[in-house]
Amino acid sequence: MNIRRINRLLAAVLIASVAMITGPGVRAEEAGLNAGQHSLRPQWEYSTAPFTPLCAVQDQLNRPYLYIAQKAGGIVVLDISDPQAPSKVAEVAQSKLGRLDATYVVQKGDTLYVALGDFFAAGGSRAGLATVSVKEPRTPQVLSLWTSPQKIKGASSLLIDGEWAYLAAMDEGVMLFDIREEDHVRLVSTVRPDIHFPKPNPNRIQKPNARGLAIRGDLLYVAYDAGGLRLIDVSEKGKPREIAKYINASMGEKQQAYNHLVVDWPYAYITVDYCGMEIVDLSDPAKIRQVAWWNPWRCQDQSNTWFNSPGHTNQLAFDATRKQVFLSAGDSELLVIDVKDPGRPALAVAYGETKNGRGTWGVTVTEQWVYLSYIKAFIPFSGNWSGIAALLRREQ
Repeated sequence: MNIRRINRLLAAVLIASVAMITGPGVRAEEAGLNAGQHSLRPQWEYSTAPFTPLCAVQDQLNRPYLYIAQKAGGIVVLDISDPQAPSKVAEVAQSKLGRLDATYVVQKGDTLYVALGDFFAAGGSRAGLATVSVKEPRTPQVLSLWTSPQKIKGASSLLIDGEWAYLAAMDEGVMLFDIREEDHVRLVSTVRPDIHFPKPNPNRIQKPNARGLAIRGDLLYVAYDAGGLRLIDVSEKGKPREIAKYINASMGEKQQAYNHLVVDWPYAYITVDYCGMEIVDLSDPAKIRQVAWWNPWRCQDQSNTWFNSPGHTNQLAFDATRKQVFLSAGDSELLVIDVKDPGRPALAVAYGETKNGRGTWGVTVTEQWVYLSYIKAFIPFSGNWSGIAALLRREQ
């Protein structure tokens, strides 16, 4: 599903699945799956209305703060020292971010890196990258701001690797920035993966967009929406080049959408929208192969479409210790997949209820907490609340 369709619908949500190999709409308990290995205890909720939270990150320096990218609401800082009652203590307004929406946030040290540009906007948006000092989280300061000279399609996510930042700039591909000077980020190059795969001369709906990013050494992995998975050699930062591509051949002519991914070598776990989650082996870039396909909605069937599928997957987080993938689950809120055996992924935990008027866009996981970003939407489900919910992770 190309993101332009989401543009036209104004609010899209990517939902996750409910059971391995079971039919559409089957709940975990009906499938006979054990969802009690770990409990997730709701602790608090924070409304971001009228703004839409797309991404959240807990402070990496063990300070009691949560940073939220909330589109037109810029960046908000929550004090989470009280485990029952978070409070807003600061914000970075959209006006200080080039009047661009904040769509993704990553922390490195005492600096936030913020992806800018509304990728929902039907008329397009400039893309941007901002750095924000949180040496004093209650008084954040914008250090630098880069924006594209013209409207493109905004930016959907961001990856920081050492002295480099990689900005997923939708149909413009991936932009590489030198961030050695936090107060002067510098665009070095842009790489646009081949748009003619899997469909030559794609139409407006079929055109790929750079969404999720992961990196290992000098290889950048790009979830390229309708264009599948792409591997980019970034050993020469000024001349990044595509070296491999992959898409699920089992889908035939049906549109696919690779949204986000994580890499746990040699495997990549990829959210593929209404097609659940794919697991691929990356050990040979020339022969990327599917290890497993968590496909509860029979995505390959012609009767299943983005508009009627019971679920769509979007953001994900990986717990390397427990070997679990956390999926933002839209109408189903949160699903946790056990991947101890990557060839046999299985539902471990389900949180939330379908058809309850709530749906998630994002998920963030720490050793102790899970943060879910809820958005308002009317397609493909009805979501009537926007905000952050915090769940305490407790082993049983």
